[in-house]
Amino acid sequence: MPQDKRHGGGTRSADAESVADYLARRALSLVTEAASSYTAAGKNMLITGRVQNAIALLTHACALLASVDDPALHAAALEALLKAHVGAGQAARAVSLSGPVDELECAGLGPEPLALLRVQLAWADTLACEPARGIARVEDARALLTGQSSRQVRLAIDAVECRLLVQAHRGGAAVRLAYQVIAAADEDPQAPAACHAWEVLGVIARADDPARSTGCFRRARLLAQQHRLPFRRLHAQLELGVDEWISTGQTARLALTRREAERLQVLPVSCMAAITIAIDLTVRGRYAEAGPLIDQCLAQADEAGLTAVLRWVILARSVLTAHQRRREEMDIALKELADHGDGAPYLLPLALQLSATVCALLEEDRGQAARELRRAARLHAEHPGPYPMTGWDGLHLLLGAGPAAGSQPGRPGWEGLTGRMPFWNKPFALLGRAALLGRQGRQAEALAAVTQAEEIAAPYGLMHHLGLRMIAEAAYRDGWGAPGTWLRKAEAFFYDFPAPAVSNACRSLLQRIGAPAPQHRQDTGRIPRDLRALGVTVREYEVLHALAGQRRNKDIAQLLYISHRTVEKHVASLLVKTGLPGRKALAELAAAVQP
Repeated sequence: MPQDKRHGGGTRSADAESVADYLARRALSLVTEAASSYTAAGKNMLITGRVQNAIALLTHACALLASVDDPALHAAALEALLKAHVGAGQAARAVSLSGPVDELECAGLGPEPLALLRVQLAWADTLACEPARGIARVEDARALLTGQSSRQVRLAIDAVECRLLVQAHRGGAAVRLAYQVIAAADEDPQAPAACHAWEVLGVIARADDPARSTGCFRRARLLAQQHRLPFRRLHAQLELGVDEWISTGQTARLALTRREAERLQVLPVSCMAAITIAIDLTVRGRYAEAGPLIDQCLAQADEAGLTAVLRWVILARSVLTAHQRRREEMDIALKELADHGDGAPYLLPLALQLSATVCALLEEDRGQAARELRRAARLHAEHPGPYPMTGWDGLHLLLGAGPAAGSQPGRPGWEGLTGRMPFWNKPFALLGRAALLGRQGRQAEALAAVTQAEEIAAPYGLMHHLGLRMIAEAAYRDGWGAPGTWLRKAEAFFYDFPAPAVSNACRSLLQRIGAPAPQHRQDTGRIPRDLRALGVTVREYEVLHALAGQRRNKDIAQLLYISHRTVEKHVASLLVKTGLPGRKALAELAAAVQP
């Protein structure tokens, strides 16, 4: 009997162990099934663009799989999570997952899944502007491939390498590889790789061939739409918006892209759209709107580790502070950009043009402005970037520094200077052309160029009136145009701005050419700027104001306590200054400018 008890006890013990093993296996199976379901759901969220939901699901899947010995399933969840972090612009979080990737390699993960994980880490390096680190990951990934490796994996490696080569300033190699990717993707349709390749080609073409640039981005967007790639479609849409802004000054597409990127929580796109809009607001003089937008992007990009975006934030801040004559803050921003600009050295010459040169002009330091332009030209020659940088030709001429090399109105490419960036290249190139034509005695052509420049620059008050201040001096020096009119417009603007150095320079030039300089009495601010720019005085504006009621000169004289003859004199002066045909037209103008 004791033996039977022992035997029975052994049986119960074995049964208990069997149940425990079964339960453990069942629990592990349930965990694996749950992780697999979370992974599938997360991938579906990525396809529909709901990136934050995808991150939550995929993070949970990876946490569950930490206790499961299934490297392939873990790799699938981790690759999707890396894609989600990269799509959301969370560079630091993506890079932090390099440890789990290494652990999977040690666990015996196959070469292709491991290569795809290295590819996703390399994409995170593009966000963090770490091309050397990213290229090293690409080389590691490529070393894993064998003759049996799929075309899909090879194209994924090539696509990220295209981006990294651009960041490493190896544009020629990037173009060659991009064309290879497109050709291979056409044979074996791989939309994501082809989208990346078209975007790379568009960025590289932007500075020299705007039509080709836009065409490349449209191809990328079409592919992304056809293959349901929401992140790639947003990136292509962003680049199309930047192209449109550079060419026309319009930001409607950028604003639409920003709203959609914010809805989908795709931070790199929303931040870059916002920064471009902030620069546009700055050059339009809407500083109160631009400042908070820049601060918001700074906080978001800094938290996410978006180094590429941060450099643009610094550039935008340098432009904003320069346009507000905050030199000390501008200098700090420019130094920061120079110290941390290895990943995008083309940004510094752009900043020198749009900020340092403008600040020097607002300080009426023409020599410093010319030096900043020369420095920008030298840096741009060393590191050509994807943005049009030709505005200095016109500015050199307007600053009296002598024609820039090859700057002749009829030289090949001159018209190309006026084709892009309406707040910078177009007006200054046209005004520089006007200065050359005026010097050659071709006054009608010179005046036409000034008129065209004014029309283009009208929405950009600061740049518009800086241009007028400089072309007026050139016109007076060479004896053509209407320097007095242009100087009065500029003086009125910079008196209100305020930029005392430029306002005083305009007044001095007016006195030098024998034209009356505006007298800024206490009530001058009541006169609309357009009328003040025409030289309308406070008393003349009072007379004009009285004309709104179709009053006779006698009635106006009694109203203003001046003589009938004085009223006649002011009405005659108003007709001359405004160029209007008679009292009726003056009365209509008076009604239009009533406060």
